[in-house]
Amino acid sequence: MAFIRCQAASTFPGAVEVRCYDTLSPQVRAVQAGRLRKFEEHRWPYPVSLVGGEVVSIGSLSAFSLLQAVERARRRSKDGER
Repeated sequence: MAFIRCQAASTFPGAVEVRCYDTLSPQVRAVQAGRLRKFEEHRWPYPVSLVGGEVVSIGSLSAFSLLQAVERARRRSKDGER
């Protein structure tokens, strides 16, 4: 996770926040209940990665794939601003 956080920071300085949640934590389970319920209903293996609230990967972490998803989300956001 630290590697992905570093890659995101160097690729998108000041523009990306990487968060990791301990899904066994009672506090996280309370705050993220709806999202975790969806993951469990679909029987998705962790980790589940989201960019802008959209699921972009399930069951594995790939820095390259996550950074591509961030870039696509940034482009969509810029296109929507025009």
